Amino acid sequence: MIEIDLVSKAALNNAQWCDFVCSSYGNTGLWTKSIWVNKEGNLPFYPNAVTLVGSEGILDQRQWLRDVISSSLLGQFVVKDSFHTLDLSDFGFNVLFEANWIFKLPSDRLEVDRHHWVNIKGERALGLWEMEWSKFNQVPYRSNNRFFRAELLLRPEIHILLAFQNGEPVGGGIISAGNGVVGISNLFYSPDRNIPIWNGLCYHANQFFPGFTNVSYVVDNALPFAIEVGFKPIGSLRVWKKP
Repeated sequence: MIEIDLVSKAALNNAQWCDFVCSSYGNTGLWTKSIWVNKEGNLPFYPNAVTLVGSEGILDQRQWLRDVISSSLLGQFVVKDSFHTLDLSDFGFNVLFEANWIFKLPSDRLEVDRHHWVNIKGERALGLWEMEWSKFNQVPYRSNNRFFRAELLLRPEIHILLAFQNGEPVGGGIISAGNGVVGISNLFYSPDRNIPIWNGLCYHANQFFPGFTNVSYVVDNALPFAIEVGFKPIGSLRVWKKP
């Protein structure tokens, strides 16, 4: 029961983060008890929908998706099935990837982090952060059309962090609080620094939001590193894409 509750909190936290990103583009997300939907535009790297409950919400979720897809002019549609309970193959979807929800209690031990961390506060610093994030994810960086908008910096729930070693950026990520947990996302790091960056982000999550459980999700090949930091798997998710 505790793990199911944590998955529910992690799914809602993740949907809230997706909604923050969409809102920074002027898109308004639609919320129901079972699903969050953005039907106003496609954003790279982000879903159009995130489920908020498991099997008890399947009928409602499928109805919402059927209605939104039929009335939408969007070319593609991506759904994050937070509880790994939806089958959307009959809607023409294919599985894009699967991943594991993970959590770390605030009382769990943290390793000492020796990096210098910067909490991003302005447009110029956000540009540097996105440049490093883009390198790690091997996506083009466009200084005149950045993906992460400055509006995100105005939200007290969000902290965008960049780590330095000897004056050079070596990693970073985003922490976003909501629903009693802190979501850790958009990690990037130099080779062999994945563990220190995970540790540093958890440390700052606990500093900014003391007492909040840390949550995230990782694909299978990244799970051992998260476990080494002290995270524990609590459930699986699946991402569907159409066409």
